[in-house]
Amino acid sequence: KVSRSAAEGPAAEEKRRQRAAERLKREQEVVEELFRVYDVTLTGREIVEERRTIVVDFHPRPGVKPSSRAGKILQKFTGRAWVDEEEYQVVRAEAQLHDTFSYGLGVLARLYEGATASFLRRKVNGEVWLPAEASFRGRARILLVKGIRVDSRSQYSDYKKFQVATDTAITPEKTAE
Repeated sequence: KVSRSAAEGPAAEEKRRQRAAERLKREQEVVEELFRVYDVTLTGREIVEERRTIVVDFHPRPGVKPSSRAGKILQKFTGRAWVDEEEYQVVRAEAQLHDTFSYGLGVLARLYEGATASFLRRKVNGEVWLPAEASFRGRARILLVKGIRVDSRSQYSDYKKFQVATDTAITPEKTAE
């Protein structure tokens, strides 16, 4: 059995490492922007999904100019998050749009002030945090003409654990003698 990286060669492995490093860098930039854009306040402790959590409120700081697209979007939301005390994972989050959000200069879509979103995560099998519920409620306009109201709730359950194995074999070509 030959590993995937050995079969594809060192160039492919290096490319994979570079993509992973770029993804991590982008994630770190979003987190840094989040703490630059928001004024974060610890407001208490609560039990959520039988887990002890720290309650955190977040509000955009006045006068802060976001340096990224993600920061410009974040700046339009105010909300609250519940963070697991032991594992520092977000268990629950709620956010409200306090300013109209436009996409594609407002031509493609516009989401109006007052829209709300929330999500809930659970630790499954004592191993991994996965979505349990997500909801969204708000008004939007699409392509300058279609106004819609959305009230959506999704629930996730019955997660199953799978194990997957991949084998790669390299066999030399037979040569005609």
